[in-house]
Amino acid sequence: MNTTHLIVTTAASAALLIPAFAWGLRGPLRRFHAEELEWWRTASEKASPTPVPYEQYAALYYAGVVTVAFICIVLAPRWWMVAPAVGACWFARNIAAKVMWQRRRARIEAQLPEAIRSFAAAVNAGCTLPEAIARAAANSPQPIRTELRLMSNRYKAGAPLSDTIEAARRRLDLADFNLFASALLVGREMGGDIGNVLNRIAKAIEAIHVMRGKVKSATSAGRLNLKCLYVAPFVFVAMTYFVDPDAVRLLINTPLGWLLLGVSAAIIFGAIAWARRIIGVDI
Repeated sequence: MNTTHLIVTTAASAALLIPAFAWGLRGPLRRFHAEELEWWRTASEKASPTPVPYEQYAALYYAGVVTVAFICIVLAPRWWMVAPAVGACWFARNIAAKVMWQRRRARIEAQLPEAIRSFAAAVNAGCTLPEAIARAAANSPQPIRTELRLMSNRYKAGAPLSDTIEAARRRLDLADFNLFASALLVGREMGGDIGNVLNRIAKAIEAIHVMRGKVKSATSAGRLNLKCLYVAPFVFVAMTYFVDPDAVRLLINTPLGWLLLGVSAAIIFGAIAWARRIIGVDI
């Protein structure tokens, strides 16, 4: 009877305290919700400039996070696994968004010089800047065609040309595109031989791409070692488990093992960060 009374009292207290705790955190939760929606909106624009239901993707992501936490708590059950599992979901989300953007960014950067030349040819043929943007979009491959069409459609919808160029520059956030956008803005304000300037910018961007390729080739061995450093700890733990499972259980189920795992993780993350700074040369 005492045990039943204790359980009922605990359940009733939890039913009262949890809503009160959530109500007290309503301000931080609203800010967190707004920041997360902004992150999803920015990530979706970089991955695909066409409108996507990023609110639905965010809802699916958090449903997956809750499911992972539920599995860790109820089905595993391992309370200590909740924080690492949720952190792994957050890390995987950021890595996936970064990889998608880097792939699209690489394609845009590779196509940009030719698109600038097409734009310069249209300007030299007597087209206005908006007409040159539309013609360059028609002659360019994907994905830069989409970006140029967005600029053209935004201008046709009534937005000023300077605002259209600034919006594209903020959305892409690429150094090479910033050169192109700055040349358009300066040429629009000051005049001059915009076609010649753009052709020179296209040549400069191509030279930068060649230099980036040389740097990438020179650091290829270091990037391979960094990838090995990513997977080596997990491979080592898996191999150790097959050879001596008790040793791995000691790492997972004892405070001393947790301490060793924490120290090892700190050393590994420090080494990865150091290696990334060494080989992460950008031009």
